[in-house]
Amino acid sequence: MADKRRKTAEALHGAITNSKRPRLQLSDLPMDVLCSVLSQLPMEEAVKTSILSCQWKYIWCHQTSLNFNCKTIMPRVAWSTREAVRQEFIKRVNAVLRQRNGAGVEKMNIRFDLDDRHAADVDRWVNLAIASKTKVLTLELWLDSPAIVYRLRVSDPERMEPYNFPFQLFDECNGSHLRSLHLSTVSLKLPTNFKGFLNLKKLYLSGVSITDEDLGHFVSKCSVLEFLGVLFCTMLETLTIPHSANQLKHLQIRCCPLLHKVRLNYSLKMLVYKGPVTYFVSDRTSSLTDACINLLDVRTSLKHLFAELSGSTSCPKSVATKCRDLERSIPPRSSTCFLGLRHVKLEVTILVSSESGTDVLDLGHLLKAAPSMEKLELHMWMRRKHKPYCRDDGDLRILPAHPHSHLKLVHITGFYGHKDQLELADHILRNCVVLEEMKVDPRVAIEKLSTSEDEYEESRNLDGLRVASEFLHDADRHGALTVSLSLPRPKVTMIWI
Repeated sequence: MADKRRKTAEALHGAITNSKRPRLQLSDLPMDVLCSVLSQLPMEEAVKTSILSCQWKYIWCHQTSLNFNCKTIMPRVAWSTREAVRQEFIKRVNAVLRQRNGAGVEKMNIRFDLDDRHAADVDRWVNLAIASKTKVLTLELWLDSPAIVYRLRVSDPERMEPYNFPFQLFDECNGSHLRSLHLSTVSLKLPTNFKGFLNLKKLYLSGVSITDEDLGHFVSKCSVLEFLGVLFCTMLETLTIPHSANQLKHLQIRCCPLLHKVRLNYSLKMLVYKGPVTYFVSDRTSSLTDACINLLDVRTSLKHLFAELSGSTSCPKSVATKCRDLERSIPPRSSTCFLGLRHVKLEVTILVSSESGTDVLDLGHLLKAAPSMEKLELHMWMRRKHKPYCRDDGDLRILPAHPHSHLKLVHITGFYGHKDQLELADHILRNCVVLEEMKVDPRVAIEKLSTSEDEYEESRNLDGLRVASEFLHDADRHGALTVSLSLPRPKVTMIWI
């Protein structure tokens, strides 16, 4: 009987306790939290929440970020034609925007296969972005990469023209809300009265049709621009950063096939370049500190490798370069070329033998050319005939002595023990008077062009280990040398924005 009374009391206590704790529902959360939750859903799923209740009917409309693409708004069904897909996409975007009833939009991202035939609808979306005071606007009007788009247009001249971005919709006032603009596969034709975007900080152009003159004029009218990215713009031949863009800190150029000259602004801090050999020119004292260069030409001379960035007025402090097959060419004879250079990272793919022109020992001239260099990274992959050094190959070649008083750290990967590799490592050890650490790793740390010879990789690694251990220790006066296969495989990463 006592147990029964105790259980009854506990049940009553639990009921009273539960009555004091009303159950929290999702709709009780603050509006900004609910919007944040809905922003994690695809657009189609977020819209469906409007049928839950009267309270939920318009919550999705308060999302400040709109992302329209295949995944977020299109159903997974088969379509009769590609144009039918486009029309369905346009219909769905228009339906969503009508229901929003003028709610503010911080970010608008539209990514779909559209062209100039759909200009009326895209113009309407841009107008809504203007009215909503959108800060980040992205129009990527193709589903493939810009390179594929370019090849398709060349092979099919009858293809429709790209969408012409409506600069005429912007004026000095409504254009001031934009902070970031990303345009892909559109045509840019600036009107004569173009006022610019006064507060635009980031501009990224991918696969756009724009002339040298229009791009220069565009940038000159964006006085607070900090980032400029140009990718696969096939009309560009010369890129000039005007002096009025004195806030520009980061310039990224990738795969512009006709580009042969870039005039840098003195305010630039970071340069990222991928493409054929081009000339970089700076007519004022530059503040450039970092450069990442990926040269796509089949062969590049060491002399040309840094020629565009040489000189005490424009030399960066850090350079990362990726190239193939260095031609035999000695750097400029001046005693110093890169006074400010502190960190050099080279990725070199070597497909031809030293007898045919590529000689790794040529890189030894960097000690003379960069007297302030403190760190050197050399990452190699060789596909030429494997021939590890032995004494029967003759004495090692020796470059003129040039003591280097700043280089402290050296990291070499892809060391297969070839004679020119050994000669370079020997030259560094004998001339670096403050060297603290030199790592030599036979393994390849960069991307290979082929994996057909991977079955020989282990034997080549062992050859590199043997050659380095046998022939480099005599030159190691500071005990800085480490030759090892036991460390985790190094990984070199090149980052492009």
